[in-house]
Amino acid sequence: MKYLKLLCIIVLIFFACKRIGPAGFWAGFEKSIRVENYNDQGIWGGHRAIYWKAPDEHHFNTGNILRFAAKHNWQLVDSTAFNAVTVQSWGARFAPVFTLPEDSILSSCYKYFPGWIHTGITLYRFNTNMLLVYPGTDDNTTTNGMVAISRDDREMAVYHAWGE
Repeated sequence: MKYLKLLCIIVLIFFACKRIGPAGFWAGFEKSIRVENYNDQGIWGGHRAIYWKAPDEHHFNTGNILRFAAKHNWQLVDSTAFNAVTVQSWGARFAPVFTLPEDSILSSCYKYFPGWIHTGITLYRFNTNMLLVYPGTDDNTTTNGMVAISRDDREMAVYHAWGE
């Protein structure tokens, strides 16, 4: 039993220190046009936000992106289109952030999700099989991975949060 506990601690430290963590597969997607890559993974939770910007319109093919996500066990839950006015209203006092006010669990993570895209978007929500727990409650969700694609398919952002 002592060895099992030690093995668990070593595995947790390995993954936390290596910064592999959940949603790490996105870091290898279209590396040549990746602009930002925020990642903070720990043993109690973490978050990742990645942003890509292509030089040409219609670069990001939705079908390819959804297949890539599915290949890495992100199951599509739904998608919603938001116009530019709505997207631009998701702001903090001094910096734009990405948040969905109607989702209390995910809105608690807004400080980790920069608002890179300022045009209309289509937002794809995924079940990632990782729990996101709302602090101080028993509320949780596995639908905690999001991909936002700009209307012209030129910009893309991935947001993922898990744990507490």
